[in-house]
Amino acid sequence: MPMPCQKGGTGYICAKNKYINWKNYAELLWIWLVNQREIMSKVKLSVIIISYNTCDMTLECIESLLNETDLEGVEVIVLDNNSEDGSVEAIGEKFPKVNLIASENNLGFAEGNNYCAKIAKGEYLLLLNPDTVTLDKAVDKLLSFSLDYPQAG
Repeated sequence: MPMPCQKGGTGYICAKNKYINWKNYAELLWIWLVNQREIMSKVKLSVIIISYNTCDMTLECIESLLNETDLEGVEVIVLDNNSEDGSVEAIGEKFPKVNLIASENNLGFAEGNNYCAKIAKGEYLLLLNPDTVTLDKAVDKLLSFSLDYPQAG
């Protein structure tokens, strides 16, 4: 957070070594926050897949997910735990719109999911194992039920 300017007096802050009127800064900050909220509100579901040396299964998992899911309002995040089987290259080449994170270390399943959950934009999270094949619009049905019955937990 910018610190109050010593020379600017009240109503001014220092930002990148410039004096900015506090009201202008607050207005810009508000616009930025509203934009971020709009971006985040458009994503209803973040699907998180953690991969480690499961290239073929992960490719099949992503392909079935994309084919069997209405992707409006859905983001897919794949974290690869430093695989040595070409997973990162194959996923990046075949699914360029997937948010692919190539970890330099094997974070493990739990830490990998926690990392992805922190950057996820969705209102809901789905942790999907890479050996999962999505069938019969299952993710759409799950999200629809969650939206229709929020008290279900």
